[in-house]
Formats: sequence, structure tokens, C-alpha cells
Amino acid sequence: MLSIEKKDFVSSFQEAIRESYPILQPEQTQSFAFSPQGVVPIAPQVTWRFVDTVDKWNWRVSLASNFVALETTAYLSRRDFLKRLENILVALNESFKPASIERFGLRYIDRIVGQNLQDISSLVKPEIAGMMAVDLEIIFIRLSMNLCCYSRRR
Repeated sequence: MLSIEKKDFVSSFQEAIRESYPILQPEQTQSFAFSPQGVVPIAPQVTWRFVDTVDKWNWRVSLASNFVALETTAYLSRRDFLKRLENILVALNESFKPASIERFGLRYIDRIVGQNLQDISSLVKPEIAGMMAVDLEIIFIRLSMNLCCYSRRR
């Protein structure tokens, strides 16, 4: 819906979700398509970002002419996430009454941070962990030695 690009058109959606996502941060976004002719830029579009806090958001709703997304860095439970998603989808339907939905997806990313990231080789099989299972310090030293040797050969 191209009307989503207009600030006035988005106001009813903003009001519907304002209690949980009170801060509006419009953002000009640029997309690209990969085709046989190479990378093709797609016309820039406005993506409306609705967040829960100013400095470092925990929850963010993104709305553009071709998608709506819910993201979090403070996942509590599936029930909490799905309730928030339901509220957003109800607000979307009531505000815009989309004629159709081309696709719907749900992606869960289980991030490993802190000490667990250091211990990844004990948590994940090396063939699945890929580069994360390798001691990057050793790779860096080898790379540095290779670069050093290469530069001496010149």
C-alpha cells in the first residue's frame, strides 16, 4: 500500500499501538534486488519504526508499504511475543484493511552471547558452528604471518 508512505495515513496505526510503542522514528530505507543483470537498486521507501524506548529499544515495530515486522531484544516467552504480534496485526487490519497478504513468516533467532559464545565449540558441533568453532586468534596470527611473508616476497 503506497499510502503507508504518507505520515497522515499512518496516524491511526500509530494511535492503536502507541501504548506499547510510543516513539516514532521514520527511516528512509534502500533495498536492492539481485537479478541476472546484477544488483539492481529498488526505489527508496519510508519505513516507520515504532519503539518502546528512545535510546536502546527492547521492542520495535517496523511498517512499510510491503511489510510489517515485530522485533525484540527482550524475548520473554512465545505467549508474550504472539500476544504483541496479534495486537499489531489487529491494528494493521483496522487501520489499513489490506486486501491480501502475500506472505507471513515468523523467525526466531537464538543468539549466543557472553561466555557462551566463548564456549561455542562445546555447545555446537564444529561442522555446524563453522567459523565460530575455530579459534579466531590463531587464524588472525596465521593471516598476519601470511601477509608478512607475502610482503617480504615483493
